[in-house]
This record gives sequence, structure tokens and C-alpha cells, in this order.
Amino acid sequence: MTTHFHAKLVLRAAALALALAAGGGAHAEEGAAKRDVVLVVAPEEFRAALAPWRAHRERQGVTTVVVAPGEPSQVIRSVWDETGRRIGAVMLVGDVERVPCAYRPVVATRKWESDTRIATDSAWGDLDGDEIPELSVGRVPADTPDEAAAYFARVIEYETSADRTDWMRRAEVIAGTGGFGPVQDLALEQITKQFLVKLVPPSAVLHATWGNPVSAWCPPPAEMADTVVERINSGSLVVAYIGHGSPNELDTLKHGREKFPIFGDSELARVEVKRGAPVFAFIACSTGRFDSPRDCLAEDLLRRPKGPVAVIASSRVSTPYGNGILSKELLEGVYGARAATAGELMLRMKRRLVIPAAEASADPHRKDIERLAAAFYDPSEEVRAADRLEHVALYNLLGDPTLAIRRPSEFAIDAPATTEPGAKLVVTGRLPLPAAVRFELARRRDTPVRLGSRKVADEWRKTFRAANAQEVAARTEDLPAGPFRVELDVPADAAPGAYEVRVWTDGAAGGRSLEVRAAAAK
Repeated sequence: MTTHFHAKLVLRAAALALALAAGGGAHAEEGAAKRDVVLVVAPEEFRAALAPWRAHRERQGVTTVVVAPGEPSQVIRSVWDETGRRIGAVMLVGDVERVPCAYRPVVATRKWESDTRIATDSAWGDLDGDEIPELSVGRVPADTPDEAAAYFARVIEYETSADRTDWMRRAEVIAGTGGFGPVQDLALEQITKQFLVKLVPPSAVLHATWGNPVSAWCPPPAEMADTVVERINSGSLVVAYIGHGSPNELDTLKHGREKFPIFGDSELARVEVKRGAPVFAFIACSTGRFDSPRDCLAEDLLRRPKGPVAVIASSRVSTPYGNGILSKELLEGVYGARAATAGELMLRMKRRLVIPAAEASADPHRKDIERLAAAFYDPSEEVRAADRLEHVALYNLLGDPTLAIRRPSEFAIDAPATTEPGAKLVVTGRLPLPAAVRFELARRRDTPVRLGSRKVADEWRKTFRAANAQEVAARTEDLPAGPFRVELDVPADAAPGAYEVRVWTDGAAGGRSLEVRAAAAK
């Protein structure tokens, strides 16, 4: 393929995606106009490594101010006033030995955390001293200037790549068991499934890997770690791990008397994302303990040459309650509020955490979390409020807070609310430019799958594939610009239940929920 022809394809794809966009870019531009200064805190030896990144940001109209490390509140207040209160984000460049973090006492988690202090970068974004940041903050935990330069090169590549293939619409969820008892674990799993159905839009393609032998989303136990690496390497918009963790490894999958790793050092060494470096979130204990003498799992993962482009993780022990709220807010920030940058996503999660339970009760998902927490954790709102505030400090963003999240544009489509097995499902919409468009009919992601006997690995694999194989019908059409009307054949053996119709083209995704009803008797 000639360079000229390739460039034409890239421009065509970009034009189509922009034409289909439903306002996602306007939010980013509005935010940049209000807060167009990025404060960079970096030692002198890292300044040269910043040069390409600074040039990249300044081409986008963002002003970068670089200062030496110091006491967070003094540094922030000084530059905040000097820039006319235009700081929107703070980026720390260097490990904690070079750019110190802040510490707060352990309070809510002291029953489980042996350390007396929580390492946090939240203080770098806290303008009024109330422990709730107003500015987005991220740390590039580089040990050397070469490490920093390599990371910034990946940021620029991520944001400028012409690759708008369907990794952008994929989401990976990896989970372990709660281990809090059958009743609590069942409640946690059910509420997680509700989030995945209600907070992840029909346009997204979700894949789940669950380290629980009673789940259809569980691969053969001995293949759990390999499956996790494979799924990370497949590329996606976001990867979320929900479960137990420690500074350098995740939980194990327990099956009978055996234990199998989920993810640790040997798996880390095999992370090599083919295309679509994800934003990775560990909703777990201690995986982001970035002040330890040994680099933590989140740091090591961010450092991989073809690893995630940003990582969210907790620096100490966290609780199922705080983590439950953060899981919800992660999905809301990615898919609902559509946070423009990794830093805005982290900031939104933190600020949403501290909303009082009474005020948050208008949100049905948050209401469910509070109800479960009152029953299984602590009935006192005062205790739960202290837990939420502690999680603001616990979770930190490792990576560039100004990283623009490359989600697909929104593609508006229309389809009936109901259909029948064997029917023609009519999907309509409008294309601003000619394009190849893929249409899919898929089971809703919480559709039950029979476990079967699963006595041998092949049976486990079959069930795992079935649980994640949502698609039941698909076709791709080369369509001209203008209105379109495409028919999808609903399989005659499609089981009645909840389904989704999905549409994908050139970096734009659309979807609608619908129901397949049993054919009326004739």
C-alpha cells in the first residue's frame, strides 16, 4: 500500500469518526479553555525527557509549567496564583525518592492495614486542604530519564495513532472471588453483573474472566493466568481487575485443594498489547504501593514497553465497600460522563466517592451499594464516610493525567424494541460518508450459560467461550453516504430474552437494547 493511499484512508476514517461524534470532543475543548495549564513537577535531570511531550501538548494549546519538587501545598498554591488559577492538571515525574508523595494516617482500614500511613498523591491536587482534590493528578514513576522518555513516547503514539480499529469498543473485566463468605460473595457478584449491564452501553463489547470456579466466566483453573495475559494483550479501551491484590501479585484461583495464580511477575513479563493500549484499573488492595523499596505491580505494568498507557491502583489495603463505589464510578466515568482524560477520570472517581450516602441515594446503583454496606460492613454513615474519604487518598493515577482517552465516537442508530426468532431485524441510521459498517445482534452480557459437567479442560473452555460469545448474528455492508436501512436475520433458534444490536465503523460505535420474544402462536 502506498504512503499516499494510506494517508487518504487515515483521513477518511478520521473525518467519518468526527462527523459521527456526538459531542465527546466538545467537553475536552471546554475543559481546556478553562484550565489550560499543566503543572509538571520534575527534578532537573528529567527536564530533557519532557521536551517531546511538552511540544506535543503545546501544539494542542496546553501550556506546561515545570517546577522543582517541594512541599505539595506550597508548590501548588504558588503556581496556582501565578497562572491566574488556570492549572487543570498536575503531573509528577519521577519515583517518590525524587518527587515525594504525601502521607495521611490510616483510620478506616486500620483493622486490616499493618502500616500506619497511606501514601497518596491527592495532596498535589488539593487546593483547600480538605483532602478532596480539585485538580487531576498523575505520577510518571520513572527511575531514570530514559524510562520517562520511553513512557512519554508511548503517550504521544497512543494519542496520534491512526489505529481506530475495534479495540476502542472493547472492555475487559478480570475478577477474583471476594472470599468474604458465600452470601457476601454472591451479593458482590450480582451487583457487579448489574453494573456491567447497566453502566456499560450496548455499543461496547465486554469480555469477562472470573477467577471463580462456579462462574461460567471462569476458564480452566490451570489456564487462568495464561488467559488473563491473553486478554490484556488483545487490546481494549479499559481493563478492570476487581478482587484481592498485594503489592506484586493478584489473588489466586482456588479449585478443590489447588491454587492457581491470576497474575504476578511471570505473567507481567509476557504483557505485550498488540494494539490498543488500555487504561488499566486495579480495584484491589495494595497493587499501587508506589512508595515501597521494590516497585509495585502497577508501576511494573506501566513500565512495560507495550503495556497499559495509564494505571489506577490503591497504595494500601482497601475495602469492598470503597472498592464497590470506585468500580461503579470507573464505569460511569468511562462510559457515562465520558471523562476526557485519565486524570479527569481519576478525579471524578475521587470526588464522587465522598458524596454523602443520603445525597447519593438518588443514584440506584449507589443506593444498592449503601444498602449492602449497611448490612455487611457497618450501619453507621459516619464510619462509611470515613472509609470513603480514606479511599480518596488510597487510589492514585500512575501515568499522564492529561492523557486523552481514545474512546470511539458515538453512532446514533434506531431499531425496534422487540423482535422474534426468525424475524428480520431492521436497523436504521445515517452515514455522513461512505463506509463499511458491521451490524451485530448479541445476547445481553448477563445471559445465563449452563456450566455443564466441566470435568475436563475442554469442557471448561467451551463454557468460558460460550459465556463470552455474545454475538448470534452479524453482517458487514459497504454503504453510501446518507440514510441506511439494513436487515439482520434473527436466528430461528434464538432464545427469548435480552439482546443488544451493535454497529461499528471507522472508530465509531452505536448500540441499542432490545428483547427477543417467543414467536406468537399462529
